Amino acid sequence: MFGETMMFATKLLKWYLEHGLAVSNITFAVRYERKAHFKSFSEQVSNERRVRDTSPGYKLRGEMMKLMGNSSYGKCITNFLKQETAKIVTGDNYIKNIRRNNYIEHQDMNKGCEFRFKKMSFKQSLPIHIRFQVYQLAKLRVLQFYYDSIDYSIDKSDYQYCMMDTDSAYIAISDESLEVIKPSLKDEFKKNRHLWLGRDDTIENKVYDSRTPGLFKLEYEGNCIISLASKMYYCDENKFSSKGINKKQNEITKQKYVDALKDRNEIA
Repeated sequence: MFGETMMFATKLLKWYLEHGLAVSNITFAVRYERKAHFKSFSEQVSNERRVRDTSPGYKLRGEMMKLMGNSSYGKCITNFLKQETAKIVTGDNYIKNIRRNNYIEHQDMNKGCEFRFKKMSFKQSLPIHIRFQVYQLAKLRVLQFYYDSIDYSIDKSDYQYCMMDTDSAYIAISDESLEVIKPSLKDEFKKNRHLWLGRDDTIENKVYDSRTPGLFKLEYEGNCIISLASKMYYCDENKFSSKGINKKQNEITKQKYVDALKDRNEIA
């Protein structure tokens, strides 16, 4: 990994340093009080979703809490630099507006033109540090899972990472379960299993741990995955992702992913 002018959360930077990253220059640091400010909120979201799993009558409430949990940090990192201003301009002001330094483009209309401009100023009123920490810690968790658990415990000949997302990993394995552990590390893996994977000894524990933040659970298993790019993969007709693809104009099939993988075609 190489980068310039990068920002890191303390925990993620510490993990990088422990795994060999070299930092050549520190421009600035932000001091903060370490505290789980939103612990009660995250616990409420998890508990409401657990109730939804066991009580069908709470389905709507569970979905609502999922939405609240995701949107609570999703909105915090709105990129104001991408926001634009649009206005209708008549012929008399055409030249004046096209010469503005924040001009983007315009489109002719029946009466006048629609101009688009970059915003010259905006008020940064969102707590962007919340979203920053959420995604930094999520990245830390998936890296820990790969390097400190999977790659450490399983021989490289027994697994292959196919794709990784913000909070998930698709892995090809040589056995029927993920626990194809090196013989010398089986006791250690069993001892630390609860740090990475949810319990599956009972239905109750499995359901409970499936909503515990930080624990990985089985989302899907099959015998095929075609990974083209981020959020662009195909497992079967019920498990695929084609973000940015118009599904009304394109029939999503396995063969189209195969063709795109082999450079024979593009998914439009």
